[in-house]
Amino acid sequence: MREISVKGLPIIGKGANGTIYRLDEDKIVKVYNPNTNTLDRIEQEKYVAKKMFVYDIPSAISYDIVKVDDKYGLVYEWINASTLGQYLSNNPDQLDEFAIRMAKLLIKLHSTKFEKEILPDGRENLHMWVNIAEQSGYYSDEVISKLRNLINNIPYRNTFIHGDFHPGNIMVMNDELILIDMTDVSVGDPIIDLLGSYQIMKLVPQRPGGAERYTGMSNEMLLKLWCLFIKEYTGITDSDELNKYEQKLKFYALIRSIPGITFSELVSKEVLNKLTNEVSNAFLQGYDIMSNNLSLKKVK
Repeated sequence: MREISVKGLPIIGKGANGTIYRLDEDKIVKVYNPNTNTLDRIEQEKYVAKKMFVYDIPSAISYDIVKVDDKYGLVYEWINASTLGQYLSNNPDQLDEFAIRMAKLLIKLHSTKFEKEILPDGRENLHMWVNIAEQSGYYSDEVISKLRNLINNIPYRNTFIHGDFHPGNIMVMNDELILIDMTDVSVGDPIIDLLGSYQIMKLVPQRPGGAERYTGMSNEMLLKLWCLFIKEYTGITDSDELNKYEQKLKFYALIRSIPGITFSELVSKEVLNKLTNEVSNAFLQGYDIMSNNLSLKKVK
């Protein structure tokens, strides 16, 4: 495995999974966050990126895995394009159009079937998040057990899941939408995608500068994009029904939010203990309330 340095290289993207640097005029390198990515997961992403072409899923070409100091990175082709978030920030008049296009793309992806064992079960990725929560030491055995039960109750499906579908992980090149960040690609029920999209597009904009950090958009613009996107994806027009649908997504999003705060750069160690207690209590209360209403029948 060759070693490279990213010192002085421009950063073109940053998220929970890692940081993306411009390596040269033809390539970028994604340097992974070791808290959420083992070498096996990175090798899986490289494998998945190559498989996407066989199934006509628009994505970037992956090259080799490299060592970057004490972290790992994956080299990709450089796509001479902007993320959808950056594009919409510069072209706000096209937000409605691209919200619909995002929804239609995700509907298509969620209809793309894979033969067994080509892609991992998406529930495994969710269990990885619970492992992080358990290893952090901030959560009780009851919280961990109920998180795992929540995941195990998600039915199996053999349809495509991106795992982190939001405007920061979609490129716009020659008017085509291209997926990047294939770390969590798998197969499974659409809820696995939607809980991640909800977390980034609906919850993150509720804190100052959150949307800018993950997508390059303003909080207000990302929230508007979410509202248009989820209506188009679900086909739900009744506001009360849509609110019930989003409440279910909010609850499932805790699978990632609960462990995520333990290594977030936005949460100081001084408030972490208090925050994890509050989140634990909210989850347990919500679990008891929703224990008889965890059906996914209304999820598209």
